[in-house]
Amino acid sequence: MGPHRIRPGHRLALGVSILTVALAASPVFAAIEARLVRDVAAGGSDLLVSGTPVAMGSTLFFIGDDRTNGYELWKSDGTADGTVMVKDINPTGDSGPQRFAAIGSTLYFAADDGVHGQELWKSDGTSDGTVMVKDINPAGDSGSANFAAFGSIALFQAGSDGTGIELWRTDGTSDGTYLVKDVDPGPGPSNPYGFTVLGSNAIFAACTAATGCELWKTNGTASGTVLVRDIEPGADSSLPGAFVKLGRALYFSAYSTTYGTELWKTTGSRSGTGLVKDINPNGASSEPASLTVVGTTLYFSAQGSDGSRDLWKTTGTARRTVPVTNINTSGDDRIWWIAAVGSTLYFSADDGTTGLEPWRSDGTAAGTALVTDIAGGGGSGSENQLATPVATGLFLLAATPAHGRELWRIADYPSGAIASSGSPPGRDRRHRPH
Repeated sequence: MGPHRIRPGHRLALGVSILTVALAASPVFAAIEARLVRDVAAGGSDLLVSGTPVAMGSTLFFIGDDRTNGYELWKSDGTADGTVMVKDINPTGDSGPQRFAAIGSTLYFAADDGVHGQELWKSDGTSDGTVMVKDINPAGDSGSANFAAFGSIALFQAGSDGTGIELWRTDGTSDGTYLVKDVDPGPGPSNPYGFTVLGSNAIFAACTAATGCELWKTNGTASGTVLVRDIEPGADSSLPGAFVKLGRALYFSAYSTTYGTELWKTTGSRSGTGLVKDINPNGASSEPASLTVVGTTLYFSAQGSDGSRDLWKTTGTARRTVPVTNINTSGDDRIWWIAAVGSTLYFSADDGTTGLEPWRSDGTAAGTALVTDIAGGGGSGSENQLATPVATGLFLLAATPAHGRELWRIADYPSGAIASSGSPPGRDRRHRPH
């Protein structure tokens, strides 16, 4: 997503349960078992979850409120004993941890301990190993967010007195945490986000008064942080986002007056940055979202000229950018999240009968099928969202008539690398974000 910060007030109510799916050697499901992991907020109350969970190895980290300690850092390995609060960072209220990023065995995030404001923290998954890295802005919140791995360091956005929200780096130590470049000089923020490694650089989006929000790259130094291309010329913004690497190029969505918001790619140079395909012609915007790579193919959701948000795939050329299948022939497929496990793609979709439920695909129409109807029929669907893969399966939020919105887990997948993109589709974003 873009540079907007998630506040603890953005809340989802849920209990905690687990959906275990055993798979045969083929992608055909042999058995499904649903069971409660742990009733965290006992007595019929819901565990409240805020923001987007993140995986580190086989463990899911999330922001939870058990109605006793406020919004704090929690983790789950899919078992009752393994679903616990990591640390009560702010004993007098909410620490509001947010913007998680797992880099190796370290989780970076922003939190407020009630003394220093919202600052940069890190955790190894233990209480003792959950500590503040640096008080970047002693005068208030630093706005630390959008953490991403870049070699042995993490890139992120933060603000100190006089610079606004700008590009920072950290090696997990106070001395190794510092400003890389004031991209938009002075107190105005450049709000950098989307850091994604491509070769020896990280591609990202940043905003300046002169160019709007456009495509940038950095090698971790001030001199090596430069504009790649002003896709929407002048002060207007192309707002590039949803970055993902495939082969030697980085794919992303971006807006232009000519094409609307469509799928683009870059090799890190101005001449190597261009439109992949105008999926929804005449400036109507296909709004590509949830870009996810499986092997040599990029999958994503996009809205075609018929108005339906369907599952698409590409290998990098306009001719090979095509829809996988139309699941709902009478309406909108409503593709929301996409996650990959090995060579199988998992995503949410609405076939017009079961409502919004989890599906899987091998990239062909014949190999695309419903995983299970979590909500149990009736057409309303489980409205599942925020899918987060871990090493042992896939966590997602889903709702049922009996239990409300809960944490579910699709598990026991074939071995293989896991990747995901849970960013929901947006709208035309033609102005600079706040």
